[in-house]
Amino acid sequence: MKNAKLYLPLILMILYIESCGIRGGGDHPTVISDNIEGDIEGDIEGEYVFKYPSGQIETVIIKSDSSYKQIIYSDEISYKKNDSCLFNNSGTWILLGKEINFNNWLMYNYLRNPDSILVSPYKTTLVNVYWYNDREIPVLSVFPDNGYVFKKVN
Repeated sequence: MKNAKLYLPLILMILYIESCGIRGGGDHPTVISDNIEGDIEGDIEGEYVFKYPSGQIETVIIKSDSSYKQIIYSDEISYKKNDSCLFNNSGTWILLGKEINFNNWLMYNYLRNPDSILVSPYKTTLVNVYWYNDREIPVLSVFPDNGYVFKKVN
């Protein structure tokens, strides 16, 4: 019985480390791998697309001059035809280590949740966005837990 009292704190500490402590408190799950060769800023340029569950298409076009263009279309057909959009926004981006911050971002959803579209979108600074290309298609990861991830199309 004495040994059980000694092991209980140890077991609780191991469970904590496994669930949210040392392993869970590390890097963002979609950070750029340390072994990626080349210039991140040069590779990040291009158009990225996210499709909302409700059908809207959000695009981000990242340019080499540290500017970006954000366009939200009502549906995929409007996007493909480059037809009229719901919102058109632009701003600047900055790379801080492995993290990208977007100044003047138009927040179209509530708390980065693509299932919750705002009635009145607002402008903000979007932080904690990560770019990585360690898969087939480079992506901008805004919030991977709920699928809010933009895929590069060109």
